[in-house]
Amino acid sequence: MRHPLSRRRATVARSGFTLVELLVVIAIIATLIGMLLPAVSGAIESGRNIDCKNNMRNVSLAMTASETNKGYYPVGADSNTGHTGQSHLLEFLGETNIYENFGDFKSNVTSSTVSSAKVQVFFCASDANVEGSPGSVDGSDTQYGRTNFVLCFGRGTFKPTSTDMGGVWRLNARSNSSVARDGPSNTATISEITVDPDPSRLVGVWAYAGGGANGYTHSAFPDNGVSLGESDHVLGSHGSDSGLDSATGRASSYHPGSINVAYVDNHVAEFEFSGNQEVWTWLGSANDGRVITEEGVIGGNNNDPDPDPPST
Repeated sequence: MRHPLSRRRATVARSGFTLVELLVVIAIIATLIGMLLPAVSGAIESGRNIDCKNNMRNVSLAMTASETNKGYYPVGADSNTGHTGQSHLLEFLGETNIYENFGDFKSNVTSSTVSSAKVQVFFCASDANVEGSPGSVDGSDTQYGRTNFVLCFGRGTFKPTSTDMGGVWRLNARSNSSVARDGPSNTATISEITVDPDPSRLVGVWAYAGGGANGYTHSAFPDNGVSLGESDHVLGSHGSDSGLDSATGRASSYHPGSINVAYVDNHVAEFEFSGNQEVWTWLGSANDGRVITEEGVIGGNNNDPDPDPPST
């Protein structure tokens, strides 16, 4: 007769996991983690995108505050001094100390001691590089803080070749919302750019005027997570023949599938990378006479032929 204690020991031994059962449990847990990770990642990016839109809208509201208080939007890019529209908007973004340290904005920006400041409202959390080192140029000791938000100068170059190609922001000139005759909800003012981590390339900086530095145009379709090529990036030499007349710049973002754009009426909306390239082109200009619909673009000024589609 088997002893009762032996039977109990056998029962205890049989109640444990076998190796096969343990491997099955591990496989199930791994599968569940794999299913959950995309959802968690998507939720994180969604939160970052919301923060990005909020910051962009605050910059857009600063434009409206400038017009309300002074009657105009500031100069978008000054080819003589290198100062930017972003620098002028600092007084309406709660950055009074930085703004006042630029003085009267008549000195060349390379003499500034505050141009390297981190201004959080210019950041998009989806771009990890924006928190990185400031940029510098031409061996200068002056450094320039990063930004993901660039100003729209139209659908061609910083200096438009016709009155129908210019944007709300102007080279060496002020403007206001009245120039947006295409409608405040159909005229882009601000979009995004992915910061180049190379400090020698001023791609995405708020205190130095240039194509791809502080501004962009709708001459090229936006990139998804790709920094500017050299052909899009025009800085010039401030204080002389700047070269900014021919500057363009290309919008870009790390958001999956879309890029954020602010408009004259201060609303911020996503433009999909799979979107209509013709629509993207005409959103950049303020007075082209086009009507933008869900189907595309209709109408236009007789003296302004349809442009070539933006480069991709």
